[in-house]
Amino acid sequence: MFLDTKPVILKVADGNYVKPLGKCVLQLTINGRTQPFQFTVMPKCSHDVILGFDFLKASQAILDCGRAELIFDELLHDEDIDSHGIKLYAMSDSVVPARSCKFYTVQARDAQDDTDFLVEGNKVMCINQGIAVPSMITSLRKGKASIWVTNCDNQARCIPKGMCIANAEPARSECLNTLTEVPSYTDLWTSKCSDQIDYSRMMASTLSVEQKKQMKSLLRQFQDAFQSETQQRENVS
Repeated sequence: MFLDTKPVILKVADGNYVKPLGKCVLQLTINGRTQPFQFTVMPKCSHDVILGFDFLKASQAILDCGRAELIFDELLHDEDIDSHGIKLYAMSDSVVPARSCKFYTVQARDAQDDTDFLVEGNKVMCINQGIAVPSMITSLRKGKASIWVTNCDNQARCIPKGMCIANAEPARSECLNTLTEVPSYTDLWTSKCSDQIDYSRMMASTLSVEQKKQMKSLLRQFQDAFQSETQQRENVS
């Protein structure tokens, strides 16, 4: 699948300049593991494949120039640390636009349905490709779940089918805490303004202490009557 790329001209070994056709993401099987890698597609080339430093870094590969060999170390990713976790795989090829979020459907193999899961993104994919999955709780239905995927990069990114983009584990209710209701900005503003108003100046000096206390409570309750903005006010019967 080709991605939108900026116009770029490359200088090749024979001194000529070549304009790439675009970029594509291919899945390569290395040491029994299938991983997605991004390649630049050239109109013609004297070699079958040219590997860049990004590929070498992502695959932990070493070029042995003396032996003319490409050596691959064992690929270790953060999703392999927890063997009891559930892996979430992309169900189809999809392109995430630059600097945007997308609701994405993933598949969980060998997982129990109708269960809430705590999702954790793939940190390696976030660092290398700029694809981030925020921590969230999602429900698994018929082996599928929907999660948010964010492309933090300045160019579109392709997520190929079958790619592991997140890990999940069953959410335990005893480990979750519900956020209390957060007061709105209007409530905070009203409370702050109420504390700054000197209600004693609005009361007659002849009132008793108890009457002043009741009057202050009444003024605080209907303090919007003194605002200059036009808005709906509470009627007093």
